[in-house]
Amino acid sequence: MSRPAASSAFHKSKTLDNKYMLGDEIGKGAYGRVYKGLDLENGDFVAIKQVSLENIAQEDLNIIMNLNHKNIVKYLGSLKTKTHLHIILEYVENGSLANIIKPNKFGPFPESLVVVYIAQVLEGLVYLHDQGVIHRDIKGANILTTKEFMGYTTVTSPYRIHEASYSSQIKYAVTVGFNLQFLLCQPRDLSACLA
Repeated sequence: MSRPAASSAFHKSKTLDNKYMLGDEIGKGAYGRVYKGLDLENGDFVAIKQVSLENIAQEDLNIIMNLNHKNIVKYLGSLKTKTHLHIILEYVENGSLANIIKPNKFGPFPESLVVVYIAQVLEGLVYLHDQGVIHRDIKGANILTTKEFMGYTTVTSPYRIHEASYSSQIKYAVTVGFNLQFLLCQPRDLSACLA
């Protein structure tokens, strides 16, 4: 199976602004792809999210730029080309929770471990809500882990809370509860998770 033509422009040796070297694709979503990158000035690994300029509003970027919490992936900068915005983010080395709980990896976690991850994710969500921001896309693929056992969440499609939309926060809490159930369920018995 061949890769889409859009990603072929990002070869391992491609650099951005002579500052970052692009590596392998490490994720993709509805609005872009994420590549592992190397900061050529200090040797640090970074995550580089490539988003079409058509798919990101300046307001979203302004929100992301100003977030600062231990459970939110850190914004490090951005670079713009003719067609894309490249958002430079902290590299979170262990990948997503969705990948870790796959049956061929570790499978479902025991409840005691789920509690640790959910507590850390909720710390990040409380911070976001205190900043007037709703995440809008909380899911296992957006919960990243480090060797320090931290549950990070990525924020790339934030939504500013307005006073009239407080009920959105309550719907969001229900979504988090569903993800907690999902982590505890066996993949072959998802019907029990939806009950």
